[in-house]
Amino acid sequence: MRWLERYFLPLTVFTLLTVSVVAGVSMPAFYDWTGADQSRPAPAIPRIGIGLIGGTACFALLLAWVPIEQRRRWSHFSGGQTSLRWLLVMTTLMAVACIPIPSLQFVFSYSVLAFAIVRTAYVAIKQRYLGCLLLAMAACIWGPFLWAFPDAQMLTLFAACPSLMELMCASALSGQHSDHIAFVGIYVTSAKLLFGTWLIQWGPRIGLVYCVVVLNISLAGSFVLHALMRM
Repeated sequence: MRWLERYFLPLTVFTLLTVSVVAGVSMPAFYDWTGADQSRPAPAIPRIGIGLIGGTACFALLLAWVPIEQRRRWSHFSGGQTSLRWLLVMTTLMAVACIPIPSLQFVFSYSVLAFAIVRTAYVAIKQRYLGCLLLAMAACIWGPFLWAFPDAQMLTLFAACPSLMELMCASALSGQHSDHIAFVGIYVTSAKLLFGTWLIQWGPRIGLVYCVVVLNISLAGSFVLHALMRM
């Protein structure tokens, strides 16, 4: 089982990268294959969704029994080292969320996203053994939307669309159109990066599970976005 311990993590990361890219490129073809149209939902989607949720649960359970060679490198991480940064980020987010001026909301939300990207890159450079997992996390967040990036509104797609499902929930709860609160999606995307970066430092197993969960959310958001753009 020595080969499994040595190669499981890089092979899993490579698989996540491949699935994210392939799903992002082939989403329009997948949408057509499901038989979805504007008048009715795709009949296969509920079964596919249940399969993804079940597969993720099985993956998380089996992962606890898989030996991973790099587990020792995570043993020195202390969550307390990042507590002050988290407190600063969360305080900033809560303060900005109270600002009623939409233009300022977008300025601050993009600033927070830039901070999240820089923070993730800093951790990847400082702790290089985390680089593969952080790259997989970024691919799982944005990869399923590759088909949409040639759109003219690429910046908005990059920032908000990875959190389209969460944005739609916020829109339903607040009663506002999603276009008016798009900054909420940008905040959620930033939170995904920051939380994932922090979580991955605790260990490869919890990092892999997080990547798979984020990938499922992005796949659902990519499908919904394609359906909306078909209308």
